[in-house]
Amino acid sequence: MNDGTFNMSGGMIGGPLTGNTAGSAGGVHNGSGGIFTMSGSAAITHNSVGGTTGGGGVFNQGVFNMSGSAAITHNFTTDPSGGGGGVHLAGTSVFTMASGTISHNDSAGSGGGGGVHLADNSVFTMTTGTISDNIATNAGGGGGGVHLANTSTFNMNGGTISGNTADATGGGGGVHIAGGSEFIMGGGTISGNSATGGSGGGVYLSGGDFRIVNGRIYGSGAGLLANTASGAGAAFSGGIGVELGTFTGGVFDTKNSYVSPPFDLTLNVVNGVELP
Repeated sequence: MNDGTFNMSGGMIGGPLTGNTAGSAGGVHNGSGGIFTMSGSAAITHNSVGGTTGGGGVFNQGVFNMSGSAAITHNFTTDPSGGGGGVHLAGTSVFTMASGTISHNDSAGSGGGGGVHLADNSVFTMTTGTISDNIATNAGGGGGGVHLANTSTFNMNGGTISGNTADATGGGGGVHIAGGSEFIMGGGTISGNSATGGSGGGVYLSGGDFRIVNGRIYGSGAGLLANTASGAGAAFSGGIGVELGTFTGGVFDTKNSYVSPPFDLTLNVVNGVELP
């Protein structure tokens, strides 16, 4: 859909076991002039994409609204250059998640983002809902739950990013921030994610900014809890791994997080507290 409006308040795009397969946008392609709204019990599930664009469930270039108990689940990418097993955002697009679930999606491409991949100045706003149990398996990608690239922005005002896995050296079990992108956390929880081959079980920065507003890591409000990293060596962080980027606000505990030695001076804690 390149233009127009599509309202989906129920039903399914895909199938209970086997859905749609395409070279671009496995389930839904919402073009630059489109407005796609999914609500109620609507589901986009078991779709796959084999092309380099990614977006096993949704490829969005326009405006996408998600609410109710809507679900984007069990979608995947197969091309080694793709990204966004569940959702791929491109072309200054906007995705608003008022509630619902993005879960059990798989990105095998270097773009990463098992659940969601953001690129091209796109913006994702999460008010409530869950991004969970997604996986990124390509070594060049990372971001089991969310991968940000190309100066994109993720606003997390509530909800949960949990149980996601970066199953390669890309890092960032929950979130991987790259390409000058910004993740702003004003609420919600990033918990129980894992990076099995790299750094940053919860969040990994390889070129961007992570900002916590009115919250604390391991505290109330915005929280980063019980994430793990099992890459070789003790220097890998269960909480935040910073290679190149800025951490703003909250509390940064250097005992529980990792700053890559070649780039340790690039970590900038602003309006927060850096613990020894």
